[in-house]
Amino acid sequence: MRSFPIVPGWTAWQRSGRRQKKKVFQFNHTSPEEQETLDRLIREIIGVHGEALTVEQPFHCDYGSNIEVGENFFANYNLTILDVAKVVIGSNVQIAPNVSIYTAGHPLDPEAGTPGMSTESGSQSETMCGSAEIR
Repeated sequence: MRSFPIVPGWTAWQRSGRRQKKKVFQFNHTSPEEQETLDRLIREIIGVHGEALTVEQPFHCDYGSNIEVGENFFANYNLTILDVAKVVIGSNVQIAPNVSIYTAGHPLDPEAGTPGMSTESGSQSETMCGSAEIR
């Protein structure tokens, strides 16, 4: 695992992040009775997904496009994925309430802790989060 700086304010990242934040806001503020709208929005938010996809509200992410989930994915209430780097979650996964998955962080070394900097953690094999049911 290695880390490298990300400079907040990169224009393309800001635009992408703002678009996704609007979709995430819409998802989180849609009535549970509007299931078709909820299904459409979460499929637009999450980059790659299987056919069977259920995510309970509220849900939070940075970009969504860096998230890949397999078939038969279920996430309970209040899942947060900070997807500055790719997050890959396999098939037949159930995520409990209040789970957070972070691929972003901040420098821990005071010398490296420049204001306005954060780090992206990843590896060449990317981030893998389970491939079977989580209990």
